Amino acid sequence: MIKVSARSWVLFGIAMLGALAMGLVGWLRPFGEAGSLVVVDWGSAVVNAFCAALVFSVAFGFKPGEAVRLPWMLMGIAVAMNAVGDAIYAYYEVVLKVDAYPSIADVPYVAEYGFLFAAIMLTTRAYRGFFDWRAPLVKAVAAALVVLAGVYLLLLRPYILPAGPDELTMMGKIVSTAYPVLDVVLVFGPVVYLAMLMSNFGKALVVWPWRMVAIGALVLAVTDSWYSYADWAG
Repeated sequence: MIKVSARSWVLFGIAMLGALAMGLVGWLRPFGEAGSLVVVDWGSAVVNAFCAALVFSVAFGFKPGEAVRLPWMLMGIAVAMNAVGDAIYAYYEVVLKVDAYPSIADVPYVAEYGFLFAAIMLTTRAYRGFFDWRAPLVKAVAAALVVLAGVYLLLLRPYILPAGPDELTMMGKIVSTAYPVLDVVLVFGPVVYLAMLMSNFGKALVVWPWRMVAIGALVLAVTDSWYSYADWAG
């Protein structure tokens, strides 16, 4: 059984408060438009860097060779990629004052999906020997296909794919298509699969960190796709 230390809860709380603070600043704009933009852009990079360090600390808490060590390392790299992307984006927007899309910031943002997917799938591999994994996998794939169809019908077909060169360059169209598709294929589907496997453990503390990861990844996929839809649909 895993004993969750008070220090872990404190650090986790700090990370959540930081993320909440960035959301509130972005919404309320207490420092004015320009000032709040600076705080949110750079603050998000700092918060994500802190979260990456927190995840790496969890990974190093496991002994070399333990099955769950590598997934946590990959998760840490995924969060670090997000922090790097935020920092690059902040540099473009705050320092250069350029609204560049797509940009080099999209490289770590897209790479994040690969590391996150690998972390989740390695975790499911470590735990699926305890239970039947085929039925949850089929259900997760089916759920992902349904959501992917929705993304195509509501976002890709009416907005992104028909966009002309005055709205999106070819690279912009590729990147704009990639984000919602990757949200579903590499995040939503695997998270549903992971959640189904974890449900077999009941309330066991051994899986509580991955439940938090599943919730966080699911929120990421949903909010990212919703933001894309809201942005295009107006």
